Amino acid sequence: MAWWNGPVIIIVGMLLGPLPIAIWVYEFGYQTEAILLCTVSFLTFSCYFALYEYLHWRMHAPRDGWLEGTWVFKKLNAHHILHHRHMGSNFNTVVPLADWVLGTLLVRAKRPFMQVRGTSIPDVQP
Repeated sequence: MAWWNGPVIIIVGMLLGPLPIAIWVYEFGYQTEAILLCTVSFLTFSCYFALYEYLHWRMHAPRDGWLEGTWVFKKLNAHHILHHRHMGSNFNTVVPLADWVLGTLLVRAKRPFMQVRGTSIPDVQP
């Protein structure tokens, strides 16, 4: 993504989610809780986006590091490979729970395709 997507996504996420709730909570006299809600939400959105950017970069520019050898990375990489093959599925690179809930989760390819091979690249063929 472009460099400015991160701040835009974080700001939009804050405006649509925790900020209106925090304002409402603030109006009821819970100023500390409202500030805490905004702070925790901002840090969560920021860390999530940073993790997404880092993992996505490592998926497209793999190395033979310890990260690529973990089962979590291999599982997320398989999820990501299928997203590129079937663009209407597997949108979430970091936490595929949203794909499961929204019905866009794909665990195996629908049909065989040419796939890159490597130590950190799992086989997602049908």
